[in-house]
Amino acid sequence: MEEHKHYRALGLPFGADLKQIKSAYRSLAKKYHPDLTKDPSSGAQFNRVMVAYKTLVAREEKKNYLGSRPHREYRHRPFKEESLADLGKVLWQGKTPEMRAFAARRIGLTGKKGGYLYLRRALTDSSETVVKTVLEAIVRLKVISALEDLRKIFPSTSLDIQLQILQASKSLDFPRGSLALLTDAMQSKKREVRMKAFSLFAQVSKEKVV
Repeated sequence: MEEHKHYRALGLPFGADLKQIKSAYRSLAKKYHPDLTKDPSSGAQFNRVMVAYKTLVAREEKKNYLGSRPHREYRHRPFKEESLADLGKVLWQGKTPEMRAFAARRIGLTGKKGGYLYLRRALTDSSETVVKTVLEAIVRLKVISALEDLRKIFPSTSLDIQLQILQASKSLDFPRGSLALLTDAMQSKKREVRMKAFSLFAQVSKEKVV
C-alpha cells in the first residue's frame, strides 16, 4: 500500500505517531540533504523522505482535526456574520493546538479579510501547527497587509515556518510586497532559507526582465 511505503521511507513501523514521524524526518534530512552530503545519489533518497514526511504529517494532522471537539461541533453549521468573533475567541483561547488550528482554518474559509485581526495575534502561537494553519488562512484571505507582520516575526520562527512564510509572501503580493522579506531571508544563517529566498528572488528578477 502507498501509505506503508511512506512509513518505510522514514524507517518507521506502520501507524507511527506524529512525534516519531517528525523525529525520523529530522534525522534522515540531515543524512540525505544534497547540501550536507557529497553522495550524488542522496538527492533521490532525500526526495522520497520529503514526500513521505509531508504525506504522513498531513494525514496525522487531518486525523487530529477530524477527531477534535470543535470540528464535531461546528462542521455542519453554516457561517454566520457573528461567527468570526466566536472563532477568534477559540483561536486565542483554545486549550489544544487542534482547537486553535480548527478556528484558524474556519476563519480563512469565511472569506472575510477582517478575520486577520484574530489571525495576526495567533502568528506567535506556541504550536507550529497552529501557525502554519494561520499562514494558510492569511493566504486564502489574500491579506497583503500581513506581509509587514510576517517580516517582523520571520527571524524568531523555526526553519519550517520561515520557509512557509516565504511561500506565503509569494502568494500574497509577489514580487512587489515580497522584496523586503526576501532581502532579509537572503541574509539568513540557515542555508535552506537562503536557497529558498534566492530562488524566489531569481523569479522576481526574471519577471522584471520580462
